[in-house]
Amino acid sequence: MNPEDSFQGKTIKCVKGFSFFRKANEYYCTHDSGEHFYVWCGQTGMPVNQIKLSKEHKKFFICE
Repeated sequence: MNPEDSFQGKTIKCVKGFSFFRKANEYYCTHDSGEHFYVWCGQTGMPVNQIKLSKEHKKFFICE
């Protein structure tokens, strides 16, 4: 994976809402394997700290 394509360690902004991700909200990517990336979700009230998303979900986020 090209390091420029990685979300790892970056704050990412949602550009199209889906599931519980809201448009214009910012999230933190804890790590990115290329096939999947993990988003910190400690403030969602859900009983998990991270959510694993497939690389296909990257189209819903941008790095600023």
